[in-house]
Amino acid sequence: MRVIFTILFVAMYMFSVGQDQKMRQIRGKVINSESGLEISNVLVSTQDSSYSVKTLKHGSFYMKVPQSADFILFSHDDYNTKAYELKYLKRVVNIRLDKIVPDSSYLPMLKNTLTFLPTKLITGALSIRVERFIKTSYSAGLYITYYYNGKQYFGSEEFTGLKISPYFRYYFRRNKSYGVYAQATVIIGYFDFSRLNYNYVHSYTKSVETNFWTGGIGGAFGITDIIRNSKHFIVDINIGFQLLPSLYSTEITDEHDRKYTHNNLWWIVGGPGSIVEIKLAVGGIF
Repeated sequence: MRVIFTILFVAMYMFSVGQDQKMRQIRGKVINSESGLEISNVLVSTQDSSYSVKTLKHGSFYMKVPQSADFILFSHDDYNTKAYELKYLKRVVNIRLDKIVPDSSYLPMLKNTLTFLPTKLITGALSIRVERFIKTSYSAGLYITYYYNGKQYFGSEEFTGLKISPYFRYYFRRNKSYGVYAQATVIIGYFDFSRLNYNYVHSYTKSVETNFWTGGIGGAFGITDIIRNSKHFIVDINIGFQLLPSLYSTEITDEHDRKYTHNNLWWIVGGPGSIVEIKLAVGGIF
């Protein structure tokens, strides 16, 4: 008899394990697509409602569903219902729901920004940024950077210049408090060097005056945030790249046919043509 019970127990265990293997675990959060806030009491269910749970206070949920289920539904009285194919859902998901009647208290109302880039002062430049929102998720603007006393890091090159960078932004998320965006930029620049140093046999021997126009492109990802308890003070930071060549010769020859060379690594690392750029801007939105 004990042998029979043992066989039955093992069979039941194997059956339950087999059933469990046919189930899929899904967990995540449901949030308001406008405000980014969590939504509680959202019904998460299969298409036939055989399996369902409701999101908790912080919008989180956990459930097991059969592998055979086709869709998972997310529904709430105040939000548009969304259906997702189970095969495309990851085990951990963040679901965004749109309110049936948008809550204007979460929508951004201000359309213009004017900011200043304080870190540019380190390289002898004054830089501002202006922006105009076309729609909630789209904006266009302009970076204007004037090099009044341009210098290379740890070097003695001296120049003045003007860099103008029109840009377009797409905001993946934006509400009245903050936004996350991608940025594309076109760059036009003019630079005038009063002293550009060239070396001969690893020692400084000659400096020249030169000027040139240049142009390029750039891109970045960033965030913008209206400081809490402030309606108009904004901080914007992004990290990206730019391709802006230095259109001056890196090699010159004197009257004795001696070649002088200039290492322009400073231009693309910390200079006006830095390949990698981190931009911090502070100012106002109105």
